[in-house]
Amino acid sequence: MAADESEIPLLSRNFSKIKRLRILRNRGMIVPTDGRPKRFLKQISILTKTIQDNVGAQGAIKHYIEEHGSVPLWVLVNYLTIGNLSYLYAALKDSEKNTIAKYYSDKYAKQYKPASTLRISSKDMESALKIFNLVRNQCAHDERLFNSDYKNIRVSNIANYYGIENYNNRRIFVAILYFKVLFNKSYYKKFYSELSEIFAKYKNEFQTVSFNDILNSMGIDLSELETLI
Repeated sequence: MAADESEIPLLSRNFSKIKRLRILRNRGMIVPTDGRPKRFLKQISILTKTIQDNVGAQGAIKHYIEEHGSVPLWVLVNYLTIGNLSYLYAALKDSEKNTIAKYYSDKYAKQYKPASTLRISSKDMESALKIFNLVRNQCAHDERLFNSDYKNIRVSNIANYYGIENYNNRRIFVAILYFKVLFNKSYYKKFYSELSEIFAKYKNEFQTVSFNDILNSMGIDLSELETLI
């Protein structure tokens, strides 16, 4: 399950609005101005390492360093991991987080034209980035997804919007809910179609455990899943 890379430009434009770092070039210091030095120093460390790791290779970072002496954040963000983006989102001002969350609320309304308004909050965005990062890391290491425990991911706002009451916020179904509201509609439809094909293909193939038990381990009720078409 790959991330929808079409969202990266929007995230990078909003990340570029971070104003709380004051760079004192003459002293070589970076001073956080909102009272949270550790969080911002961690972000600077991540961004600096990303540049160092890629400056020797052919590509945008090398070009901007050699031609302009710096790398715009909208370029650098394409080299960051989902985990990096999660930390970076957490470092934004509340107003900036809300700008990004509102973008996705508006995008959902434009694509699906729902009868009622879905208001995606900054807390929803933080939870989505968290579980996307966890799922991505599991996929990268060939770990099992179906019975994973994600330790209480906030998803009540999204679940309530779809009228899903008996959800388990520790299971992979949480990721599917966030896929629905954040991914491009066409991308999500493709994902849903492929998932349905996998279920149809293997539901009668299990001998030692029932298919329903596997769905329960995933936190999935098929009737509820169908509401996310």
